[in-house]
Amino acid sequence: AWAVEERQAPPELELTLVWRLEHSVPGSTSAFVHLAGADMRPVVQADGPPGSAGASDFALDRRILPLGTVPPGTYKILVGLYDSESGARLPLPSGQDALALTELEVRPR
Repeated sequence: AWAVEERQAPPELELTLVWRLEHSVPGSTSAFVHLAGADMRPVVQADGPPGSAGASDFALDRRILPLGTVPPGTYKILVGLYDSESGARLPLPSGQDALALTELEVRPR
């Protein structure tokens, strides 16, 4: 599950992710959130540990993507996991290494 909120001052996106953990996650696992252009390269990103699961099978994870330097245009929000030691992305059940959550339009300020 996920939710996104756009803030105007300062211009940023707050993304809340809920990760469903089907097995234990190694300590070297990091999550990424990328705002990517048409070429799928990130223009801004927020990486780090994938949130805390506590006593449940779900981990709550909040990320902030600053938009102040992002040029106007259409972007995709991509999320995924990777091994922070090797940099290798972990595959999703679909075989892809990132999930595109949604597209959004960054407007001129």
